[in-house]
Amino acid sequence: MWESVDDNPVFRDLALTYHSSAAVIMIRVSPMPRQKGLAIRFEAQGLILLVAIFFTLLLVGKTQEPRTSRVIDAPLWKLDVRSLGYTPWNVRESGETPVTLSQVSFISDAELAITFVSHIVPEALPRRSEPESANLRLNALFIDSKSGRVRGRNEWPTTSERSRITPAGRGGFLVVTPDKLILTSSGIQPDKELGLPIGREALQGWWDAVPSPKGKYLMIWYDAGPQGSIRKWELVDVDNLLIARAFTEPHLGMSPRAPFDDGTVLATDWEGTVVARLGDVIGAPPDGPWRPDKAPWGACRPDRGVTLIDDQTILGTGDIMFPQHRWCHTLAQTNGELIFRQEFPEKEQIELDAGLGGVAVSAGGERFAVAVYKTRGGSILLDIGSGRSIDRIMLYDLTVRRWTYTLDAKKHGLKSLSGVALSPDGSLLALIDQQGTLQLYGVP
Repeated sequence: MWESVDDNPVFRDLALTYHSSAAVIMIRVSPMPRQKGLAIRFEAQGLILLVAIFFTLLLVGKTQEPRTSRVIDAPLWKLDVRSLGYTPWNVRESGETPVTLSQVSFISDAELAITFVSHIVPEALPRRSEPESANLRLNALFIDSKSGRVRGRNEWPTTSERSRITPAGRGGFLVVTPDKLILTSSGIQPDKELGLPIGREALQGWWDAVPSPKGKYLMIWYDAGPQGSIRKWELVDVDNLLIARAFTEPHLGMSPRAPFDDGTVLATDWEGTVVARLGDVIGAPPDGPWRPDKAPWGACRPDRGVTLIDDQTILGTGDIMFPQHRWCHTLAQTNGELIFRQEFPEKEQIELDAGLGGVAVSAGGERFAVAVYKTRGGSILLDIGSGRSIDRIMLYDLTVRRWTYTLDAKKHGLKSLSGVALSPDGSLLALIDQQGTLQLYGVP
């Protein structure tokens, strides 16, 4: 809100008041001679028109504040998965790289999967040539989404705490470890396996796997070479479980971010400003062609990360440094259409690491959920870190283009998260809280 009065003798009685909350502009002119009054009226009308045009241009396509959304009520059921051996993602191995695959995922609308890595005690003393990571096991709990009962469990050897399983469509799933991928279409018996060089070549902890929106492709990147001097990418065709494309180092200054379901790859420059696709069709040369895509980021460049909602919709997450540091979202389509741009208050942060909530997307691409954390305290000058806790989870519906649900963390006793997921049809929201309790909510 601002108010100003011009001290010019001609306009000494002219008061201009702007109220941002109601978008109201009022002009008050004191009685004056006819000719001067007429001039003042024309001046006032012109001023009103200019101000109206200015604020219209300012607001159109800039920031979409969340409309009133429905509050998510009590969970449908809860399950203590910590008592079943679950341990949350250990952030000490993450370095500066978030984990994309969550520890909770929907294999189908009817089944949930909870994954975690456990350490086993060797029967004999390990050899010097055997790293401690050789004693890791990837565990999976399969849970009925209707009743909350455990249907079964399985485990696989792994060499990294980043290992996960991810949905593969049609009720199947893909086991992701640095040494191999295991495709299971039904039950728990594997159908196919594909060996990977990550376990041998990658620096420990510096690798990640990013699925396409519907899980048809999986892009794996890792840092190899002396001190991680070379970054490599492997694009996997999940249905056929084969390497569709492999490449090293970004081309033309572009860095691959995530695969589309048509086999092309979303890429941006290092600042997240320019967006392009790598490879129009599978089988194209590893170094191209690049096909530029349009993305109206504006001031909210996705330098923090990008998430594919579907093959036409991109969610970019970044931060604005001026006039104060704020996180922001931009939801746009690859044809250049801006759906919304939203800025968050200074003390709020969007979490991208799936081990702390991340961005959950329904396999149908109609809904996505974001975890918003609120920071408190801390001082850069005194080198004191700030604390933070989960504030809310917001759910966006692309079919109606607005935020439709909000889960209040304080109301539900949530302080932190170790996983968030949406069912393929987007009607169920699952999360794991700080106590290791799996909670399922209905969001019809």
